[in-house]
Amino acid sequence: GCVRDDESDIPAQTSKEVLITVKIPDAEMPSTGRSMTEDQENVVQNIDLIIFDASDPSNEIFLEWARGVRASQSGSNVTFTASLTPTEVMTRIVVVVNTDIESIVTGFIPNVTDKKTVMEALTYSTPGSSPSDWMWPADGKNYQAIPMYGEKLISQIKPQMPHISGIMLTRMLARIDIVNSTSAFIVEDVYLVNYNTAGYVASACEASTGQVIDPFPDDPLIPVARGKKTGYANAIRYEVNGEQRYEAEIYAYEAPAAVDDQNNNDASSRKDAVCLVIKGRNGSSGTSYYYHVVFTEENPALPYTKYIELRRNYKDIMEIEHVGGIGYASVEEAVRSY
Repeated sequence: GCVRDDESDIPAQTSKEVLITVKIPDAEMPSTGRSMTEDQENVVQNIDLIIFDASDPSNEIFLEWARGVRASQSGSNVTFTASLTPTEVMTRIVVVVNTDIESIVTGFIPNVTDKKTVMEALTYSTPGSSPSDWMWPADGKNYQAIPMYGEKLISQIKPQMPHISGIMLTRMLARIDIVNSTSAFIVEDVYLVNYNTAGYVASACEASTGQVIDPFPDDPLIPVARGKKTGYANAIRYEVNGEQRYEAEIYAYEAPAAVDDQNNNDASSRKDAVCLVIKGRNGSSGTSYYYHVVFTEENPALPYTKYIELRRNYKDIMEIEHVGGIGYASVEEAVRSY
């Protein structure tokens, strides 16, 4: 969300050189040795700023783009400097990290392009031609920094101004953790199925103005060019190898909640909704089976099963408490068992 600028006791910076601090949401330390660590989930590799004339909230206008230079990082707080042109009107500072937006912003015209156009253009996608390409790299030795977004409304950018803080960044991906609470069942593999390979860098915005909706709506805003990969042939395999807690390994783009569609011809129907397939067995010598798992929320107060969406910056914990009966003989059968 947007907050007003607050004064600081930090000395004013030189002309046009502005000191800015952003905060990354906290994340729990993963327990598995080869997954992303807390520091890696919070890593900031590059910083871009987009400045808007916000004097008219219904039609904010692009002013300039600037690169930030990181000065320091302490845990979830990142401080950097940027050379910004002074303004005389209410100004919005947008911060985008861990994605190269130069090719996007060069198409924007200062004092002409509106915020709606900018926000629609700020997308990120994972290229490739196979499931191994579309898996988000989360290995502790070969991880990919997660794109993030934040913004703040200030009164103006002054030639000499105090430190700007209070900008909260939001990761654009959802994280899925597997917790096996039963010792009788051994999880061998987990497959991510019917996932997207593209998304907006920022969270859902108002269609007419490009203003970020705060708080986040339940339904994520998904670009038309979402790069959705459906079916068992595109399933991404994660090797769990019996670990009881499989954390900070599975990251996914936002996706809508499943829908009980009678014809199953919609992108969010049970047939094509994002889901997991869990491969496992009872006991060390049991037969391996595959189980289809749809994302749902446990709520005893509801008389029905509530499907949930994959939302940016959320950690969904899939806890296995009991496995009754046998599953399916293959990934293909499990995927088709919607």
